[in-house]
Amino acid sequence: FKVVFGVTWRGMNAGTASLELERLNGSRWRYTSRNNARGLFRIAFPDEITQTSEFALNGTVRPLRFRGDDGSDGTSR
Repeated sequence: FKVVFGVTWRGMNAGTASLELERLNGSRWRYTSRNNARGLFRIAFPDEITQTSEFALNGTVRPLRFRGDDGSDGTSR
């Protein structure tokens, strides 16, 4: 499953947000969120913001791994 949304702020095209859910194997899944700013909004968010979660689904959700990346070299956030 994958979907892409347009993001607007006060009527302006601010960027895109995409969500993807994919089955890796058996009960393992990966959920990925990507956000990209456009136009003037790239001043505040110049790089793609990505969050990825892997989990097992066996009647309950069991988190396995998470990674967040704001695209910058900084690690303080």
